[in-house]
Amino acid sequence: MDRKFLSSSVYCSNFSTSCIFYAGGDNMSLMNFFENGPAGSGVLLYILFAWSLLWKGLSLWHSSKNDQRNWFIVLLVLNTVGLLDIVYLFKFAKKKMKIQDLMFWEKTAK
Repeated sequence: MDRKFLSSSVYCSNFSTSCIFYAGGDNMSLMNFFENGPAGSGVLLYILFAWSLLWKGLSLWHSSKNDQRNWFIVLLVLNTVGLLDIVYLFKFAKKKMKIQDLMFWEKTAK
């Protein structure tokens, strides 16, 4: 048996070193989605990683180029799966990015 319930709010597995806090209910599928999830969950992780890396790179490059040291540190430390990076690029950067800036294939065609 690889699962133990220590209390009604903590779930531990013998194969992992950490426990997951559980809010309640009987459905445990969300808690172990990546452990026993569908076959495509590994692909989902790679897509999520590539998405996050793309936006992280763009936002860090723009913040360093625009001499925004505080934003650079915040964007480097916090991992929000690209959400904070996108908000920075389109709202808070000194030179705000536009959707047309992302369409690099149209710039080379002209």
